[in-house]
Amino acid sequence: MQQVSYRLQRFIQHRLDFHGGRIWSWSGDGGLIAFRDIHKKSRETAAVSCCLEILYSLPVFNLHPDRLIRDDICLRIGVDSGPVKFYDDTGRIVSEVINYAAHLEKKGTQPGALSVSDEVFGRLPKTLQSVFTVEREFEGRTAHATA
Repeated sequence: MQQVSYRLQRFIQHRLDFHGGRIWSWSGDGGLIAFRDIHKKSRETAAVSCCLEILYSLPVFNLHPDRLIRDDICLRIGVDSGPVKFYDDTGRIVSEVINYAAHLEKKGTQPGALSVSDEVFGRLPKTLQSVFTVEREFEGRTAHATA
């Protein structure tokens, strides 16, 4: 499983590099990723574009002839935006933004889908907003999800 996780991280990192994302931490089957403004896109647009690219290209990743497991990899992704106090030691980073994104991913997102907070959704161009077909309340806030 360590090799599977490594291949998945490399697959994700390739997309992150293009979209200005950075893996802050990765443990077991989950990770924390941060985005910055890049290519004249807001970090919210970069994050959602990257996440959609990862989700939509994952079936190709699963077809790799050297795959090490029989089952397909399936991801759930939760995204929120807001201030986070930065530390080089990522284990010290604690914030409501991170907690909400983690809870949204774990408890509010179906496998193979992307969920975003209303704050993220509101900062997206209409073209990206159109992929979110589900709107619901999650932990007292509005969230939007792909189907």
